[in-house]
Amino acid sequence: MSVTVSPLPPSPTTVLSINVTPSTLKPGESVYIRGNLTETSTGKLVPLQRITVQMSQDGQSWQSVGSLLTKTGSYNFSRVMKDPGVYYFRTHSSGNRFYAAATSSSVMVTVSPADGPKATSLSILAKPQALLQGETATISGSLAEAQEGKAIPGQRIVLSLSPDGVSFTPIGTVFTAPNGTYSTSLLMNSPGKVYFRAAYDGNSSYSGSTSSVVTVDVTTPQQKATTVSLSASNTSLALGNTLNLNGILKEAQGTIAIPDTLVSIQYSRNSGAWSLLGQKMTNTTGAYSLDHTPISAGTYQYRAVFAGNAAYTSSESPIVSVIVSPLPPASPTNITISASPTTLKIRQTLNLTGHLRVIAGGQGVQDAPVTIQYSRNSGKWSPLAIEVTGVNGTYSASHTPSMTGTYHYRALYSGNATFASCESPEASVTVSSLAPAPATTLSIKATPASPNRNESYTVSGTLADSSTGKGVSGKMIKIEQSEDGSMWTTLGLVTTKTSGEYSVSRAPSPGGTFFYRAAFGGDRSYQGSSSTVLQVTVKRFSLLEMTASPQIIAPGGAVTCTGTLTDELSGEAIPGQTVKVMISQGNTTWNLFGTSITDTNGGWQLSGTIPAAGSYYLSGKFEGSSTYSEDWSNTIGITVA
Repeated sequence: MSVTVSPLPPSPTTVLSINVTPSTLKPGESVYIRGNLTETSTGKLVPLQRITVQMSQDGQSWQSVGSLLTKTGSYNFSRVMKDPGVYYFRTHSSGNRFYAAATSSSVMVTVSPADGPKATSLSILAKPQALLQGETATISGSLAEAQEGKAIPGQRIVLSLSPDGVSFTPIGTVFTAPNGTYSTSLLMNSPGKVYFRAAYDGNSSYSGSTSSVVTVDVTTPQQKATTVSLSASNTSLALGNTLNLNGILKEAQGTIAIPDTLVSIQYSRNSGAWSLLGQKMTNTTGAYSLDHTPISAGTYQYRAVFAGNAAYTSSESPIVSVIVSPLPPASPTNITISASPTTLKIRQTLNLTGHLRVIAGGQGVQDAPVTIQYSRNSGKWSPLAIEVTGVNGTYSASHTPSMTGTYHYRALYSGNATFASCESPEASVTVSSLAPAPATTLSIKATPASPNRNESYTVSGTLADSSTGKGVSGKMIKIEQSEDGSMWTTLGLVTTKTSGEYSVSRAPSPGGTFFYRAAFGGDRSYQGSSSTVLQVTVKRFSLLEMTASPQIIAPGGAVTCTGTLTDELSGEAIPGQTVKVMISQGNTTWNLFGTSITDTNGGWQLSGTIPAAGSYYLSGKFEGSSTYSEDWSNTIGITVA
């Protein structure tokens, strides 16, 4: 049985609005933040969600300044603003498994000082002030209040560059840190003097200011000449082998190595075009190394090339030649395959064996993969197995055909550089069907056939060969039971004995009707079979009670007998049953006095006359039914005088 587990539907998206008033205020005044959280699709307010209020002085770094839980979906928050400056507010709902998270837009609030914007001072510094082309300069400085020197954090600083110190072009922006400082690094790629300055635009709390101009002098370094060497581990090798190429990059004057520098290795085959083989970074001694495994024979030429950089000139190594000779031709091989047996029944197993050998000398080829294929009734070939040859070039495999027909088998070896490929002749095998399994019969009975209440009994039977009647042993029999003949449950699984018999014991029952059946599912040796349905009735005890009146009568007088017929254990009425009243004179021979049928309550009644004087005895008799055992009632004496 398979079960598909579907993911939960996505949580509904929400919208978080925000309204901040006033937008401009003085230090010590309060700002009020209000808004609503609503469903995107319906616009309905979303209640009972936590709203977090966040504040920022630069619109990028946010901190939580409070939170509250909405009752109806609306929120209302206030905060006293103490310090002048520009502030940004936004609200956030983190969401839950019922609603998605949401963040409001940001709103700016300006807290203006009572006496207007404060004057500022902006410094700038360049380090180093003189460097080589391709090196990095750091531009830094600080923004502070002009009078008190108090740092001003979170403010935008515009950096500008000029080639002449007159016309400046903005090149980027930075924000002041909590201590009012700023810093950035620039790669200086162009030679000459470069001028920098910084500018602050100001806001309602602080006036703008511009730094002084700083100069960075970028000079072009004098390149040093280089040499790069290249050598090969072999000047000749056979195809399929690996060649090592190595060399050193160093300054042309002296022996100073050039580390951490990229060297390109190129190659050409048979005086053809040059191609890139690979690139390697020199180590601390200026050395590099690269391996190459040629895939074709010929004359290979190799060279190393250093492209140069700001500090060093380019250089190229002398050419190194290597002759790669072709491999000798692969040795011809042959492979055999044989099948045993060549005729078999369906679902039996056959063995496949063979040898892979070199034709010249007959030497076995070891550790070679052999592919075994088969086809049925001249159909397409299908893979059966891949086996690796042993010490003498032998291999083996097995196959259990599941269908009848003529099977063909072959072995294939794909070859390698040393041994040529080959294919075996076909081996044929005929697979025939099995003879049909013998039919069986399955009996069932109960012992005793009609057990009494609270009496144990056994359900048993025999599984036999239908044609010979001989019992079939060692087979699994499933016994089922039912109380209505339609709904069945498994009573047990038993194995037939030597004579084919099986049995299962049943515990005592207070009474009722039960149905049993047995089944054999069949196997490769015998066909399945089922028994008939066995009905077993366990009779319940009945209770017959009787009264008679009058008990003294004159000759020819009438006596009325009444009573009940019930289940002895449960007391339930037994309706529709015949009750006989028996009469005896002298309590010896009993004769029929009359009969009655029990009503729906199990009650019964009859009247009769006794003609002659004497002493008589009356007793009720129930002769039993298919579900109840017989019973006699109590005996009542009648005097006729």
